[in-house]
Amino acid sequence: LIGVEQLAFDRVLRLQFANCEGLGPQSRRGLVLEISGRHSNLLLLDESHTILECARHVTARVNRVRQSLPGETYIPPPDFGKLNPLTATAEALAARLPPTPQPLADWLRATVQGGSDLFLAAVCAPVAAATTAGLDPTQLAALSAAMGRLLDIAANAGPGYVLGLPGGKGQAYPVPVPGAQILAELPTLSAAVVAQRCRQEQEAV
Repeated sequence: LIGVEQLAFDRVLRLQFANCEGLGPQSRRGLVLEISGRHSNLLLLDESHTILECARHVTARVNRVRQSLPGETYIPPPDFGKLNPLTATAEALAARLPPTPQPLADWLRATVQGGSDLFLAAVCAPVAAATTAGLDPTQLAALSAAMGRLLDIAANAGPGYVLGLPGGKGQAYPVPVPGAQILAELPTLSAAVVAQRCRQEQEAV
């Protein structure tokens, strides 16, 4: 295993492997996991992103836009026109403001790719607004900066947190989030993921 990548902030994970099938250290294979409920799939790709095999064969009769079959080039799921949070500038957000007021978190979820509840809570915290009504350039710039800051923290080594959420659930996250109780602070996000997993197993006993 030489690489792990989340694609386009979607529920898609790609694992990259080397030295595959006895073809030498320069050979590559990709294993893509698409986590999308009953449409989830697992696909094995070669170096040119051609599908070698997949758990679910999706034909043109099922999906006219994106087929998942051996021999087809892999196409990631569509982004449905959502903004990449890494490049969602204040100007790009302003262009997506709705004509009628909407709750701020709901609008961001529909506008930006990969907007989980925790992500939205952390991003909206610096902006003193509950809805999109009257958002000014300064507030939009704060939203854009908050997204960039959170993603920068997540991409770099740093502490991780196990957060307590409503309903008794917990989740590992790279930053504290307003409204979520800090159950534990660990040296890395990976350690927080392991701690949260152990917590889940203990609660299940």
